[in-house]
Amino acid sequence: MATHDYVIANGTGAAVRSDLNNALAAIVSNNSGSSEPGTTYAYQWWADTNANVLKIRNSANNAWITLRELDGTMLIEDGSASTPGLAFADDVNTGIFSPAADQIGFATGGAERLEIGDSEVVFNDPSNDVDFRVESNGNTHMLFVDAGNNAVVIGGNSALTSDTQLTLTSTTTSGGLGILSPNDGRGDIFFGDAADDNIGQIKYSHSNDSLTFRTNASDAVVIDSSGRLLVGTSSAINTSNSPSLEIVDTGTAVLSLGRDDSTISAGNALGSIKFFGNDGGSYQQCAEIAAAADGTHANDDKPTRLVFSTTADGASSPTERMQIDSSGFIHQKFTSNNSSTPEGLFINNQNNGTGNNASLIFSNDSGNRKKVAIAAVDVGNYGASDLVFALDGADTGSVSLSTDEKMRLDSSGRLLVGASSAAGSGSLAQYAKLVLRGDTTGSTSAGIINLARGAGAASMSSGNSAGVITFSDSAGLEFGDIGFNCDDTPSGSSTPGRFVVKTTASGATTPTERMRIDKNGFQASTSTNHGIEMGITAASSSLNTIFRGRFGATAGSFATGTISFNVFANGDVTNTNNSYTAISDINLKENIVPASSQWDNIKDIEVVNYNFKEETGHQTHKQLGVIAQQVEEVSPGLVKDGEEGLKTVNYSVLYMKAVKALQEAMGRIETLEAKVAALEAG
Repeated sequence: MATHDYVIANGTGAAVRSDLNNALAAIVSNNSGSSEPGTTYAYQWWADTNANVLKIRNSANNAWITLRELDGTMLIEDGSASTPGLAFADDVNTGIFSPAADQIGFATGGAERLEIGDSEVVFNDPSNDVDFRVESNGNTHMLFVDAGNNAVVIGGNSALTSDTQLTLTSTTTSGGLGILSPNDGRGDIFFGDAADDNIGQIKYSHSNDSLTFRTNASDAVVIDSSGRLLVGTSSAINTSNSPSLEIVDTGTAVLSLGRDDSTISAGNALGSIKFFGNDGGSYQQCAEIAAAADGTHANDDKPTRLVFSTTADGASSPTERMQIDSSGFIHQKFTSNNSSTPEGLFINNQNNGTGNNASLIFSNDSGNRKKVAIAAVDVGNYGASDLVFALDGADTGSVSLSTDEKMRLDSSGRLLVGASSAAGSGSLAQYAKLVLRGDTTGSTSAGIINLARGAGAASMSSGNSAGVITFSDSAGLEFGDIGFNCDDTPSGSSTPGRFVVKTTASGATTPTERMRIDKNGFQASTSTNHGIEMGITAASSSLNTIFRGRFGATAGSFATGTISFNVFANGDVTNTNNSYTAISDINLKENIVPASSQWDNIKDIEVVNYNFKEETGHQTHKQLGVIAQQVEEVSPGLVKDGEEGLKTVNYSVLYMKAVKALQEAMGRIETLEAKVAALEAG
């Protein structure tokens, strides 16, 4: 490494030669050194070993220009867009420059066109009016950025419209936009603004082959794999008949059709839903639901009718069949031999002599005769109304609400069959919700309820229900029911039945059978603790019976016949022959041994007179009997704890004890008699 001032001083031959050698050494080493040469010249070379770069002195000889690194790397000046660090001799404002650290820029005409940095690549960073295009094999504008119109065009050189930012131009019939996701087969197009980067989205999912349109991060419209358009839901709610359009909302789903016209007059269409069919030739309209002005429209005045049209057999276009007019009247129309437009269904407000009646009238197709009517009849001077069902059974004439009424739902919620008013005003009748009144003459004059099983006798078996009346509350909880079941296998000529009564126990929610009357007329109870229990409201008396039995009664009049058995309110039991028996056949008994002595038991039991306390409710006359607590001390087996903690005595066993004691007394008497007879004879 050497430097030199390139001035040869006068001296001896050896000194001059040494000075020349030093100058040549500086030349061949490009004035190499860690510091610049002491004497500099314009365009002088300097190999800066400290910075490891090769420099050249500028023409003014006041600065160094770095050319390249000493290891072979080529360095240029950073430059600018107007004066690139690397330019062309005849075009010095076109070339390469570095606008900042870790950036390289490309300029033409003194303006930056492309900038490559460590985090992005930018075309036309200064936002100049410069277009950008990419050619493909056969298309000069495969990708084109129209800078002047701020538009991007794929496959062409012009935007679709002046405000279209992205245009897809296809040169073939199959061209288009494709989004490929090789991982899960899903493609998305997102829409956003400065505040939200995902306010809208179009999403395709290959997992279920659906196309979803989303707003505010929620599914708004879905086209599913079956081609159904789903609005407000991502899955079809009706898959049985594959509907093409479904609209679902968390509140009310709405389909809106509107006409924007300031001069809407009567008959103008406001919107319609039309139905078409194609039999292989062409589409033809089959039906229509349309809304039309029912008068001239104005602000806050929109009289409108709804019209329903269908196509008849053999016809090719729809005909109006029914309309709901602006007054709320429903008109159903059809073609007839006797009338061009007779009304098949008509709801109107008419006066029938009893007030204003809104009627639903059905007509047959032989003319305008109205045969059936359902009318809301004013029964309270335009207040409460009854709903009346009337039917004209004659061949001629029309239905009359006053003479042809068959059934009525009155303003109190009662269903009246064969009657126009409730059957009575008693304590329960006034609350009846079903009133049946029979014919005014004949054997059917009484109201009759017929409960019938849907299946015939051939399909029924023992235990099958033939009809049930259920009693429950408003929540459906059952308190009991009365039903009728098959009591044996029925046939066409034999229908055996049984009457079953069920009640719900405390703590339970379903009824349990409590009593039945079977095909033979036998009555049975299935209560857990009690059989048949009866009571009367009358006071204790020997004249009031709780239970009475008769024989020889007339069928259907069971209060006739001869009394054979009575249970009175005071506890007396009487019958016609004083016969009370028990099963005593030896064939039913075992372990038969003579009873032990009852002499002391009977002697120790005290027989007393007493009467019941008045507050017990029993009769207070003098009676003869025993005291349970005293008997319990002598013979505890005769005493039991009854209901309400009261003790009872088994008098029937007590009587048998007395019989045994009597037998013992008879034996002793006979012995004494024998002794007396022997003494008298002696």
